[in-house]
Amino acid sequence: MKIGSIDRAVLWRELRDYMFITIAMLFYCIGWTVFLLPNNLPVGGVPGIASLIYWAAGVPVQVSYFLINAALLIAALKVLGFKFCVKTIYAVSVLTLMISISQHLMEGVRLLHDQPFMTSVIGAAFCGTGVGLNFASNGSTGGTDIIAAIVNKYHDISLGRVILICDVIIISSSYLVLHSWELVIYGFVVLYIIAYCIDNVINSMRRSVQFFIVTDKYEEIGRRINTEVHRGCTVITGQGFYSGHEVKMLFVLAKKNESDAIFSLINEVDPAAFVSQSAVIGVYGQGFDRFRGKHPKEKSTTTK
Repeated sequence: MKIGSIDRAVLWRELRDYMFITIAMLFYCIGWTVFLLPNNLPVGGVPGIASLIYWAAGVPVQVSYFLINAALLIAALKVLGFKFCVKTIYAVSVLTLMISISQHLMEGVRLLHDQPFMTSVIGAAFCGTGVGLNFASNGSTGGTDIIAAIVNKYHDISLGRVILICDVIIISSSYLVLHSWELVIYGFVVLYIIAYCIDNVINSMRRSVQFFIVTDKYEEIGRRINTEVHRGCTVITGQGFYSGHEVKMLFVLAKKNESDAIFSLINEVDPAAFVSQSAVIGVYGQGFDRFRGKHPKEKSTTTK
């Protein structure tokens, strides 16, 4: 029974990831093809390269976007393995399909064409929200993410730095096609807003909290947190400084959206309990985020 429940939990988590990736690609598609592309506003990554090819040669963005990502994914499969690429392949395929539909529906339409700054903000907000949802669902949009991962595997350069360098080069190169430094500057505005939205979306979706619960009914509260909220508890023995009495305290880590359920059951069991709740920057381990640090490289020993 336990193995079956674990399998169902894993399956549901994977289905939820793919559902959010689909929604994320819809957001990105709207931001790029509805607001940015028709108004000649450059972006970074492979979409930026596809935009340049479209403005210069008229090649549909979905074609160049898919072909470039396909080439990068072939390289990634050899270097990084299938596990890294599976959700990226799904995201690229879904976005390519959505772009094709959007290009057909929005043909000849230019929203806010006389307000480039507002267009930049709205388009970047959609794109940043989409990328943030994608990352929070353990997905990837491909493109410069793949380049950064490959470079990071062989050189001690952070992923964010590689992606930033690629994006700056792509956006700056748009001057060769658009011949407007004003549009290039708007491109950097788009880049900043996308990065800002990505951080906020990821942080809001992965926000966790910790509880310290001092109560005489710690066993019942702990049991209900285990069975109803499905979170673990740690019992800590302490001593009241003023009273000198020994007390039992529960230490609980949970997601922010689980706080109401925890407070509700504490109030049902022991309304007089003393509870402290605080936000935590990151929680890593089973039931939370995966560890993201690089494993230290083993030093080779040679004998002389």
